[in-house]
Amino acid sequence: MKRKVLITRSQPGADVMAAVLKEAGYLPRISSVLQIKAISAFVSRRELKKYSAFIFVSGPAVRFAAGIISSLKKFSKPVIYAIGPETKRQLARAGLRSIHPERADSENLLALAGLKDVNGKRILIVCGRGGRETLQQQLQDRGAGVSRAEVYQRLPAQVTLQNTDEIDAVIISSGEGLRVFLELATDLPGRVPILLPSMRVAEQAGAAGVKDIIVCEGASSEAVLNKLDALYSSA
Repeated sequence: MKRKVLITRSQPGADVMAAVLKEAGYLPRISSVLQIKAISAFVSRRELKKYSAFIFVSGPAVRFAAGIISSLKKFSKPVIYAIGPETKRQLARAGLRSIHPERADSENLLALAGLKDVNGKRILIVCGRGGRETLQQQLQDRGAGVSRAEVYQRLPAQVTLQNTDEIDAVIISSGEGLRVFLELATDLPGRVPILLPSMRVAEQAGAAGVKDIIVCEGASSEAVLNKLDALYSSA
């Protein structure tokens, strides 16, 4: 029996995940509840040279930071961190090497050796507008001077959830995505498993009344597939 799963993440990540799940035998449906828009965020090469390290917190942070990436490619071995494996792959495709934790979240990134002793260093976080400030705050608490280059923003998409009666599972990729999904959905969150990227988002879901919560090891296609396979392996 092929399970029907609803993917709510933004594009182009939704198509990438759908292809992975379809190859694995699932029937993905896409209803992207968020859209991502670029923000103009110019940072001169002279300014970039003042930083000791650069952190990219998502795939969109890579996709919409062409000017920053172009400058970094001309530096001699810049120290670059990616939030997780998928962001690392996107940086690699852009021509940059990076360091990443196995699990894609701020807490595991902060546990990396190179980010533990940052007193007196300047760090640039390449991110979206309105994202979590945990990473910035923790690095500042460790003595780093931290700036943000906000290169995109997430906005609610104009989408209506349709034909959800036969959905076997829902995939949520962020806290903001969860909030928008719950505003759009009515009965669905109470009767199907909701796959979430982290304990932080799971806590938000629990507080909102979601009952069937499954926490993945991040928001990547591989992390979601692993949990889906575990969920339905004995079904």
